[in-house]
Amino acid sequence: MTQGSSLSLRALIGLCCVSNVAWGLGPDGAVLQSSDYNIDFHQGPVLQSSRIIGLAGSIAPLAEGIIGAADNPASVVVRVPWSRSWYDWDVDASISSPSAVIATDFDNNGTTNQSDRNAAFVTLGGALQFGRFGLGLHVDVAQHQVGSRAAAGDGQELTVTRGRVNFVVGYLFLDGQLAVGVGAGTYVIDISPSNQTDGDAPSLAAVQSGTLQFGGIWAPHELPVRAGASLRAAAPADDAVPEGVMPDADGNYVAEGYYFPARIEAPTVLQFAVATQFFRRLNGPWLQPPPLGGAELPLESTHRPPDFVGRRGHLLISAALEVTLPTKNAVGIESFLTQRVQRSGRTTSFSPRLGIEGEPWVNGLIVRGGTYLEPTRFAASSARLHGTAGVDIHIPLTWSVFGLLDDDTSFRIGGAVDRARDYFGWSASLGVWH
Repeated sequence: MTQGSSLSLRALIGLCCVSNVAWGLGPDGAVLQSSDYNIDFHQGPVLQSSRIIGLAGSIAPLAEGIIGAADNPASVVVRVPWSRSWYDWDVDASISSPSAVIATDFDNNGTTNQSDRNAAFVTLGGALQFGRFGLGLHVDVAQHQVGSRAAAGDGQELTVTRGRVNFVVGYLFLDGQLAVGVGAGTYVIDISPSNQTDGDAPSLAAVQSGTLQFGGIWAPHELPVRAGASLRAAAPADDAVPEGVMPDADGNYVAEGYYFPARIEAPTVLQFAVATQFFRRLNGPWLQPPPLGGAELPLESTHRPPDFVGRRGHLLISAALEVTLPTKNAVGIESFLTQRVQRSGRTTSFSPRLGIEGEPWVNGLIVRGGTYLEPTRFAASSARLHGTAGVDIHIPLTWSVFGLLDDDTSFRIGGAVDRARDYFGWSASLGVWH
């Protein structure tokens, strides 16, 4: 082979390598002009209920009811200490948002963006428990306000909604010492006009992807330790293409000047966690009461030992590790909002977490604090350390909510804050006090 041929071959190989890295998107910073990409659905900041934020996201081993279903599907069947009947239910709702007071880098990609400061995050969930079986539905929704990029858009305001819906089921083994759960979910990105006065705004385009979840919680009765592990991975799908918009001559899906990904695929996420508690029992047996229609077991029965259900001050410590695997051919959510290329998720990322919860005022006040390291999924940024704090305050007034709850039901108000470099988030919650 001649020297000229050798140089030509090396140039061709180099060109192929560059093309393979570019994935049809161009270099970082280029205008997004292709649908040949994926969105890395990695959420760095903890954005769920106030308790989860206050505990810095280290919820996988402590999940009880619907509150932890997004992190560990086994939580849907774990019985809380005050559950004494064969049938039970649980609901949870919270709202959180990055603060507009400071410049916000929500994605931790090295840049601040106005759409981050306008974002709102809502979490809703409900669960039903029948004996040792449980099922639930958990929804996370985030909305961003952006402007139309189409030539004929006339500055029209648009709402970009990204959401996650999880349906989970679980079963209890060994008198409550082992809980296992599985789930199926959907990730969705939708774009629609804002400020519609003639009813619901029609969707201009939407793309979605399925996920599968697996999880387990080990809670030995005789030890003050609880451990949990979970896995969330993309479900196989060959026909997950954008809806409401047709591909153009180049095969791109464009709505209001926004290039939608041809398909999306959630990254694989693993969680490992362990918790311990002092001054009050953490784990206890759950011996199945009579079926629907039977009497509740008294608190002092062996169904729930007194040292498990009694109101006593406690100190809870929980630690977790979240591992997010690479996402192929992906950019961050901000790339979609700004339509600028910034590749995300090219390497595995690790997020260690630590949370502490205490009850300094028994039956009146619960406080939380924690910290977690948020990795970056981008080459232009670096990991950042978060500090979190939260509180639940008992409202000592009883109300049955028009007969829907027990006559002695009282409530709580709560909140949490999360601070890191270029990020300040908050959450508020309202619920039943136990």
